[in-house]
Amino acid sequence: MAHVQPHSPTDPAWFRPASPDLGLQGVLAGHQNQLARDQERLLDGQRRLADAQAKFGIGMTGASPPTWCPWSPTGPRSANYPRR
Repeated sequence: MAHVQPHSPTDPAWFRPASPDLGLQGVLAGHQNQLARDQERLLDGQRRLADAQAKFGIGMTGASPPTWCPWSPTGPRSANYPRR
């Protein structure tokens, strides 16, 4: 990071390097802004999901899914997928 030094009658404009702590502070502020935006998007999605579940219900019909992954070494524990 750098700061622009304005020109004077005797010298042209030039870049003056920023101190490392100011550079780090700028980078951390950028990360903080990104995290705040991501958190807001996550909360918005959570609110939308809760609204959809309240509107349409979350009840399931039919057989429940297997408790184990069908391709796991021990096999699923459901009538839908016989044990290997």
